[in-house]
Amino acid sequence: MAPVENAIIDELLRLARKRTQPSDSDTGGAHVQSDSSSKAVRRREAQFSDFQAVATLKERLGLSIDSEENWQRLWHNNPAVQQTGVTLPIGWLQENDDGEVVGYLGSVPLLYQYGEERILATATTAYVVDPAYRSRSLGLVGSFFRQEHCDLYLDTTATVAAGRIMAAFKAHQVPQRDYGTVLFWILDAQAFLRAAMRKLQLSENFASIGAHLGSPILSGDSFFRRRRPRPGLARLSCRALRVEEIADDFQELWIRKLREKPRLLAWRTPEVLQWHFLIPHSKRIPHVLACFSNGRMEGYIIVVVGRDKNLGLRKAGVADLLVAGDNPEIVRELLAGAYDIAKTNSCDVLEVLGFPEEIRRICVEGKPYKRNYPACPFFYKTQRPHLQEVLTREESWYACPFDGDATLSP
Repeated sequence: MAPVENAIIDELLRLARKRTQPSDSDTGGAHVQSDSSSKAVRRREAQFSDFQAVATLKERLGLSIDSEENWQRLWHNNPAVQQTGVTLPIGWLQENDDGEVVGYLGSVPLLYQYGEERILATATTAYVVDPAYRSRSLGLVGSFFRQEHCDLYLDTTATVAAGRIMAAFKAHQVPQRDYGTVLFWILDAQAFLRAAMRKLQLSENFASIGAHLGSPILSGDSFFRRRRPRPGLARLSCRALRVEEIADDFQELWIRKLREKPRLLAWRTPEVLQWHFLIPHSKRIPHVLACFSNGRMEGYIIVVVGRDKNLGLRKAGVADLLVAGDNPEIVRELLAGAYDIAKTNSCDVLEVLGFPEEIRRICVEGKPYKRNYPACPFFYKTQRPHLQEVLTREESWYACPFDGDATLSP
């Protein structure tokens, strides 16, 4: 029988999801569903001059507002564009008869590698449509999949409704098992319970009382069951770095990783890593931890720390983790280091999403809690028969939050 602590946390998460599951008619993001209106819209390719109109749309529907500097980073300063010389659309707009922007879907070029083969991918970002025009919004997705010169199309942050749309366009869920299951450790039980009770739409007073009474149970569970990543037994040296300090050691590890076995990997050159994580005006802070053995870098982990405004939690998430040969001792050391980063930065939870089975197996040694997405958030599509055959196999993937736009945006 599961411990009472597990039952408590599972029930809180289940009720929170049930009470707050957005309907298909809710505003924001990619909750796109047919409605009773058939208002006319025009669709066109987005331009940099559309920044303010898109920002106004996102603000009106409650999404985070981007910056013009970040648009420059995502498209003008994008290593995929600079390496390939291929110019792809930055996205598409819907306009109504008054010329008002009522829908937007962004598209970010990315570089991938499979063995010796370089692959140009593109990922969705910021799919947002005014409710009155959602019945006409599927053309935005159609435009995304009709892009030329792309080998791979990705949506790594799909909601349930967006996932149905991806499937309708014959995109596939990533075959990496348990991708939709988040592993997490609770560092501040009271803050976690308060956030969970807010999700249940309980009053602030009741949430505070419940969190105060329930936190000793969760804290005791974490302590007595030793719920935390544990370091390896090997004597290893780890060093904290700034993103700006990512350099040749990372390049050498990246090349070694490519030679291990054919697997679809997003490019992780120093240039790409810095571009990915140095986000203008972002309130989410990346922390880099590199692990060395005999003076050689054998792996790194990047943890992004920020506040979840919906939950009111300060969260740390593992954005990327790369280890030579997937060495278990080094993975353990880096996960333990990620936990320390979360504690040092006063985070309430530390989360791990995705990564192959051999990495997750080591995460599970630390007895994390688990929660499931309502559906897998990661979809892909390719028109290339050879690549399609390869990508149906789980062992061909190393999917994690580094892919797509999961950690690419502010």
